[in-house]
Amino acid sequence: MPSHRTALAAGVILLIFVALYLVRDDFLPGPDNMTTSSSIPIQVSLSSDVSDASIFGSAKLRITLSNTSPHDISLLRWSSPLDNHVPAIGVISFTSSKTGDAAPCLNMKINHRMPTNGYFSADDQSIIHVPAHGKVDEEVVFKEPEVALIKGEEYKAKAQGNWMGVWVHEGGQKDEKLMFGDEMRTGKFESEDIVVNIPNDDEAEL
Repeated sequence: MPSHRTALAAGVILLIFVALYLVRDDFLPGPDNMTTSSSIPIQVSLSSDVSDASIFGSAKLRITLSNTSPHDISLLRWSSPLDNHVPAIGVISFTSSKTGDAAPCLNMKINHRMPTNGYFSADDQSIIHVPAHGKVDEEVVFKEPEVALIKGEEYKAKAQGNWMGVWVHEGGQKDEKLMFGDEMRTGKFESEDIVVNIPNDDEAEL
């Protein structure tokens, strides 16, 4: 049976090859009139379940976005904790409690193309809507080749990054067009750490 070191080295090589294969070529220009605000009323939280898979382990996380304001919110999914490729982009990190090392991740940099008409429609699949004082959540599985979690390890998982676009509908009406500009907010997000234990083979059989 290969050692953890050999398995980890093989996993890192696999991650590199998959990263080269998956790189996207879309492009999102940075508009000059985009405003940055730290007053984004969204709380990010994580909770965990675990399972095992192939050489490495896997972790299933529930990722929750809670709207802490009395207004409906729309947000751009890209690079958020609910990005469609979140296991591969490094927004959720796993740090070994024992060594302090980060689990190898593809850390893909995905550039996106802005809609040709200059705005997102309210029903665009890239937009997530969170009602006032409400929340949305998704369960996401983190495993190789996107991220390599070693069986038997304990990790601290954390979400951290930047919102690419948030619209707070303070007027009460639902905007049909979500424009890039003064009405859009950007800013940082960060969750609390949670502990994730990946079972080893013996524990998985119990």
